[in-house]
Amino acid sequence: MRKPLFYATITKTFEHKKGGKDVYLSSEYLKQFDKDLYYKILLLESFEDQAWHTAAQLAQVVQLDARSVSKYLNELSKNYQQFSGKTHPLFTKNHRSGYNFYDTLDSIEHERFLIYLVQSTLKFQLLHDIFFEEFHTMYQFAQKHYISESTAHRKINEWKQQLQTYGIRLQRGTYIAQGEEEIIRLYLHMTFWQLFRGKIWPFETISQMDVKNMAEHIMAFFNVRLNEIKKRRLEYMLGAFFLRKSQKHYVVLNEKKRRLISDNLLFQRFCQVMEPVFPNYFQVEDELGALFLVLMTREEYYSDPKIRKKIFDFHQQAKTPPFTALSEAKAALSLYQEEQGLPAENLTFEAENYLFSSHFFAYLFPNAKETIDGNSSDFINHLVIENKELKQWLVHFFESRHKHPNHLAFKNHAFLMGRYLTVFKTLGAFTPQLPKITILLMTDFPLFEEQLLEEGLRTFFRNEYQLIFLPTDYRGREVDLLISTSKVHRKPWADLDYFIVTEELKLIDYIQLSQKFEMIQKQKLLKQ
Repeated sequence: MRKPLFYATITKTFEHKKGGKDVYLSSEYLKQFDKDLYYKILLLESFEDQAWHTAAQLAQVVQLDARSVSKYLNELSKNYQQFSGKTHPLFTKNHRSGYNFYDTLDSIEHERFLIYLVQSTLKFQLLHDIFFEEFHTMYQFAQKHYISESTAHRKINEWKQQLQTYGIRLQRGTYIAQGEEEIIRLYLHMTFWQLFRGKIWPFETISQMDVKNMAEHIMAFFNVRLNEIKKRRLEYMLGAFFLRKSQKHYVVLNEKKRRLISDNLLFQRFCQVMEPVFPNYFQVEDELGALFLVLMTREEYYSDPKIRKKIFDFHQQAKTPPFTALSEAKAALSLYQEEQGLPAENLTFEAENYLFSSHFFAYLFPNAKETIDGNSSDFINHLVIENKELKQWLVHFFESRHKHPNHLAFKNHAFLMGRYLTVFKTLGAFTPQLPKITILLMTDFPLFEEQLLEEGLRTFFRNEYQLIFLPTDYRGREVDLLISTSKVHRKPWADLDYFIVTEELKLIDYIQLSQKFEMIQKQKLLKQ
């Protein structure tokens, strides 16, 4: 498997399947964000094999014409010279062989260059200036970025149209983002996450060290152990909350959200524990409530049995819409199994957490789009249920609930369908015990999808290896293989043998993993 260093979700392979996606969801987001940036990164990643490529070959790979490929390669060379201060081009060109790197980029320089490419786009500069409230007039923005006012007008209008789909608008005259404050914060934190994946700290006016400390306290409160990638994502979420609050944008919880925290003992305890940790300007019930509710949309915070019991006890007693939705779905599934003569199977706690947190998200943000809901993995597109009757039953079930005005936790239909199909894929799954490869899994997938990765690996290798998965926050060196969504450059993980995963594994991935496992076993035997 090719191992991209930064945009690990861009181009694991260049397969083009009929009727399927040729790129991942997050790269589709990048394509929507800035098409030129998307193609530049796609082309840059294609040179990681250190081989020569002609413009015609690259054109076929990225689905462009050869002339456009040559244009993007020339622009990349200019971008690199501006970034590095070097005079030589990024690529060298041979009349017969095509293009190759002039000098091999080391992994750190490669990553920094990719970040530079993102930050250099006019779209990102517009995003930055609007949300950091540095956009004052069209003339000022045009002068600052050396563009014409007409170009600035066109870009701002494109941006307005995209923001409108999330109910976000720009105030006339000031260009300050307005709308439902929780949606603005969600949009801001997930946009930065999609672009940088924790590689940099984009909230420059907010202390990263302070945010790290607050994130540690949140994890301690929920007694949850997050890997480094998920810690960074939590920090991004906090960064978005604190940035907006520091700019004097306030959350005012509506009645339906307020009912989710009223008389909620876990929320009350959360306030008591976290208020001394948060800055003074954040010690307001609505702010703490908004943060607490967003945390409840991530099932990793349900991991501790005692915390989980408190969450479910409150929602069961209060008969909240998310709990009612899950209960109705479980009852309907049991009835379906009975009608079809299938063995009764109860959902695991992990599956319940996954679905309940999904209903929670749908209830809080019924109109949120996939690009900002944090579900950027490709699992829901690849976990296909072949049972057409089951899929049809699920569609009918959601449609019947979706039409009911009191079933607000069944909104965001497509999002919930994907989550339920992911769970149904696991019913009846067999998880065998096998002999020994030690794996550290470090991804930004939802917990349930990480568990599917584990189960898929265990099942595929059940006749060859016992796979031992280490705790997610393990920091030692007794690891045979790090499986991650991107290369981790921090110690102690930087020195580990690694394998990049960005979607449900395909046969070619299992074959390459089998080769890695065989090599690992040979090395172990040599050391004995």
